Amino acid sequence: MGRMGWFDSTSEYLTSGDWWAVWFGLCTLGGIVTFSISGLDDSHISPEKWNSSPFDQEYETWIGFASLALSSIVLGFVALAFMLTAERKTKGETVALSARELLVGLGSLVVLCSVAVCLGKQADLRKYGLTEVPYGIALGLLFRTALRVAGEKVDGAKWLQKAVKSTSNGEFFIKGGIVLLALEADVVGELGLPGVLSSWPVVAVVILLMYQIGTRVLKMTDQRVVLVLAGGTAVCGASAATAVQAAVGAGKDDLAAVITVLSLFTILQMVGLPFVIREMGLPDKVAGAWIGGSIDATGAVVGAAEILDNDTVTKTAATLKVVQNAAIGFVVLAITSFWKPPEAPVSLEAMEEQKAVEMTKTSEQAETVEAEDPDSDDWLRLGTPPIVTQIATNCNEATGACEQGLADQTKAPSSTTNASLVLNAETDVKAPPQQPPSGHIVASWARVVRAQIQVLWKRFPKFVVGFFLMSALISILKIFLAESTFTSIQTRMKEASQWWFALGFTALGVELDPVHLVKAVSQSPLVPLYLVGQALDLALTLGASYLAFR
Repeated sequence: MGRMGWFDSTSEYLTSGDWWAVWFGLCTLGGIVTFSISGLDDSHISPEKWNSSPFDQEYETWIGFASLALSSIVLGFVALAFMLTAERKTKGETVALSARELLVGLGSLVVLCSVAVCLGKQADLRKYGLTEVPYGIALGLLFRTALRVAGEKVDGAKWLQKAVKSTSNGEFFIKGGIVLLALEADVVGELGLPGVLSSWPVVAVVILLMYQIGTRVLKMTDQRVVLVLAGGTAVCGASAATAVQAAVGAGKDDLAAVITVLSLFTILQMVGLPFVIREMGLPDKVAGAWIGGSIDATGAVVGAAEILDNDTVTKTAATLKVVQNAAIGFVVLAITSFWKPPEAPVSLEAMEEQKAVEMTKTSEQAETVEAEDPDSDDWLRLGTPPIVTQIATNCNEATGACEQGLADQTKAPSSTTNASLVLNAETDVKAPPQQPPSGHIVASWARVVRAQIQVLWKRFPKFVVGFFLMSALISILKIFLAESTFTSIQTRMKEASQWWFALGFTALGVELDPVHLVKAVSQSPLVPLYLVGQALDLALTLGASYLAFR
């Protein structure tokens, strides 16, 4: 097949995984709406839960599932073509991306993901957290290992390994799944203000406390990993951890280690918490709120509630978890706005070099002034009014984007002004330095604010925009569509979200190095931090649930 030079684009909207997650969500919603209003209200686009065989599905379900798989290949091909072409161009690589490799790699991932989804629908095992996500990671790891072992013995195995590796960018698939987690505005009203108060404040407190404990008590040097684990623990497990990871720029191996810890302890909590609730004799709504607010993964929440076999508990837990999931966007927004990435340490040699450069520039500027007017006083020409210096300092602390603008305002004055300054110095040496006009001060501060906004927007994960946009769109659809049609759309959005999650985590499994993963989990304080954070989450959520629903 041909090479893909026609995907050469530098636009962020076509080369960013975050923006492609938004386009994935919009395209998926458009397809689902078309599918639903066509009259196929009772069919699904993903296999339903099964007990004895995954093939016990309706014919229309397989058609919908095949359509979802094929559309993901098409969307994934276009997205990865733009993203990888831009990446290779940035690195200066001259070899174009092969369309054949891209299609074969995506096809392999889709096949593995389809198997993971079918296995994850087994009803009994799904109650214990064995959903498509852990199956996807496990199948991806097995596939990677098999290709590595067969690389030296089987013809074509190395080529297939290269093809799959070129497409194993799992993050933006997962982000597409997060976009589809959006909920309509009146879902919050189902539980009312008590539901919000029993979930969102606890999220903020748990993240803040885990961050302080991780960085100050456990002395974890990587603040990014601390925030990823705190976000996953406080909100909804793997999806929240992925969203925070994108916001803070943590590594993929760190994300995998966090997800491993979250998945392991979520299973244990899902099995154990219902029995604790029975022994405590909690009221139904309090029990449901405690389950929904403290267990990380959405699937595990439903599994724990079903163990209690109580409709009120199940409905309260599931609805509260959906409301809590909506906090993902606000958590990412808060972290992006208030958390400042730690600066890399500067060596002594670099500091000396920077000082030498600054001294050289000052010397050259002084020589220029002397050449223009040998009789003038250099300090009058080179001196910067104190208030402009302060603005420049503040601007430099926020971002370096304003430095040029401030430099333009503090250039040497014109010859007429210089003459007046020299005359003023001769008559009154103690005359204070001239202050810039107030309009210049306002303009300088405006540049500072604008630069800060640009920095925040650059760090802000754009797929969160898709999350809020999708929430607005489905809220509008609910107004104009029949209830049965809208319910069908909700069901299919959930199935599509699960599919994108499964595809993303399957790709993540292909990327993982199991040896490095085991070392990362065993040698880092992730487990102690999680245990402390989850204990806080359980205690605070139980107290908030009592206050809200007693």
